[in-house]
This record gives sequence, structure tokens and C-alpha cells, in this order.
Amino acid sequence: MNIYNFLVSQDIAAHCEEIGHIFNPLEMAIIVALSEKTMKEKHMAWREIVSEYPDMPIHGSLNFKARDSLHDYLYDFISREEITLESFLQSDSHNDYRFTAVGYDNGHKESESVIFINTYFEEARAKFEKYQHVLDNEILSYIVVEKMIDEDHTAKIYINRSGEIEEIGGSIFGGPDRLEDIFFHLPVPFEKGDLVELCDGTPGVLQDIPHWWNTERLSYADFISGKRGDGTDMCAYGYFINNEGWLMIDAYPCALSSLRYFKGELLGQERFLKYLSQFKKNKDENLDWLINVFCKFKAEVEQEKINGLFGEWYYSL
Repeated sequence: MNIYNFLVSQDIAAHCEEIGHIFNPLEMAIIVALSEKTMKEKHMAWREIVSEYPDMPIHGSLNFKARDSLHDYLYDFISREEITLESFLQSDSHNDYRFTAVGYDNGHKESESVIFINTYFEEARAKFEKYQHVLDNEILSYIVVEKMIDEDHTAKIYINRSGEIEEIGGSIFGGPDRLEDIFFHLPVPFEKGDLVELCDGTPGVLQDIPHWWNTERLSYADFISGKRGDGTDMCAYGYFINNEGWLMIDAYPCALSSLRYFKGELLGQERFLKYLSQFKKNKDENLDWLINVFCKFKAEVEQEKINGLFGEWYYSL
């Protein structure tokens, strides 16, 4: 199995392949769980791990109970998902369904929901296709279908733009003991100050990742061993420009496995991030210089807003 193909970030995949990093079977299983592959592709990969790679225990962590056998866990998890999906798609009963289309427009998450009462799943899905205008197909990312089991329980499936099922969730299936809850060592090529995509394509300047934790409170070795933390701690943090034009830090975490270099064009006030990256990496410039650069770009953006609102006649008053 070429496990590098399952890594979300192509930059991380290329780095791991270049240094020849070998993942153990548990780490491979986690990478598959974190991947953007369909549920069918994940099941095939996990079955290959069970059949082609040696078994090993799963160490416990904050949200994952220790297991004696990775193989047994994967077998049980696959069976559980397949049974849940079969029940979800059963065509012999009426249920209530909520279809939610989710997309991203210029980095901002948008969603619209339609509820179908007392109907079959396929009927609800056919009806929903008529409502897909609620989100532009160009920005449509995925669809969440929620099935109401009773007053307290729901089941969910996540469907990608190609109509394939990516994931199963909901209160009847969620909770602890999912592979995504395990912290593991993932080699990355990034350095502090790199210009990266923090989340949904948002450009930012990298400030912190778990690899650099080496204090009494935050020890990278403790997280790898499972002594503390879980998979939610595998995040990258950095500076970014918010919607109001202010510079923010450590408020827009990104999953470490999806972190990648920013290769797009910086527009408007985000142009400042190039100089912030230079400042963080080289420290050749002083803080006064950096503040002046920020103010320059912010003033330019504000001026452009005024021009858009009032036009050239504003200046002739």
C-alpha cells in the first residue's frame, strides 16, 4: 500500500516520501481515517492493513480506550459502519430526513437545509436534487443527510460532490474510540513563519505546531505516547487576516494532516502576510517597520471600500 496517497496534504506526502519515513500499521490506519477518501476506499485500505501488515496493540489516550489488537478493532469498525449504512439506506420504512448542502464561498462556510417528513430515503434524495440551487454548484462541497431515529438519536451520512458516501456519523454512531482521536507522529516540512493554508484555503503565517512543543506543560513526546491529549491536538496555528481586516493569531486552527504551503495570490490586506512571514523567518526588520506595513495595506483596503461606495465624485466635494 502506498500510504502517502492517503495523506491529505500533498506537501506532507512529498516530504514523508522524500525522507523515506515508514509508518507503522496503526499510524497507517489513522492516516486512512483522516484521509479524504470515500468510505468504500477506506474500508478497502483497512482490510489491506489487516491482511498484509502485522497486528499490534492500540495505546490508550484521552478519548480512546486501549486495545490489544488493531486488526480486531478495524474488523469491528468496518462491520459496524456497513451495518449502520445498510440500516440508513433501507427502503422499506418511512423516516424524517434533513438534507444539508454545505459549501465554501471565498473561504466562508455556507449551508442550507431542507427537511422531508415521513418519506423513503430515495424519495427524499430525489426531491432534494430539485433544491440544490440553494447553493451554487461551483462552491458545493458536500451534503449531510440526517435521519431522525427518535427524539434523542440521529444518524448521518456525508456525501461528496460525486454522490459517494464519505463518512457515517450521528449520535447513534459517534462518540469516543475513533482512530481520528489518536495522536501520532507525522513528519512535516514546515518551519515557523512559512506562508501556509490554515483552513479552507485561508492564507496564514505559521506560528506553532505540536512538533515544537517542548515544555513541562506541553511535551511532544507525552502526546505521541498517549500520556496526554488526543487527535484534536494535531493542529497548526498561525496569523491570518479576519473579515474585519484585523491580524489574528492562534484563533484559526488547521488540522495538521491537511496543512500545506500557500501557493495562491495574496490579495488586498492579505498582502501583509508576505512581510509578516519575512519578519518571522528572518527577523531582519524591526517591529516599527512591520507595523507601518500593516497600516499601509489596511489603509489601502479601506480606501478601496470608500471608492466602491462613493466613486470618484466623492473626492470632488
